[in-house]
Amino acid sequence: MDEQFEREQFLPLRKWLRENLHRHGRKFTPKETLQRITGKAEMDVEPYLWYLNAEFSGIYGLKQESNRDPNDSSDKL
Repeated sequence: MDEQFEREQFLPLRKWLRENLHRHGRKFTPKETLQRITGKAEMDVEPYLWYLNAEFSGIYGLKQESNRDPNDSSDKL
């Protein structure tokens, strides 16, 4: 989907949201929705923090805390 976003093609995302999220309305609680979509019961903020760190460290000359992408599971058991 990243390549599609770069080309400003959002129709696949819209279709996915309609099929997996919007059609259920208020049928599920936010926590249940998170569990159904991500497979996790709790929100993980680490990927977003990694993104912010990577994005703004270069702009503002900040020291990056880690170069490891939290979505990379190659070092996890």
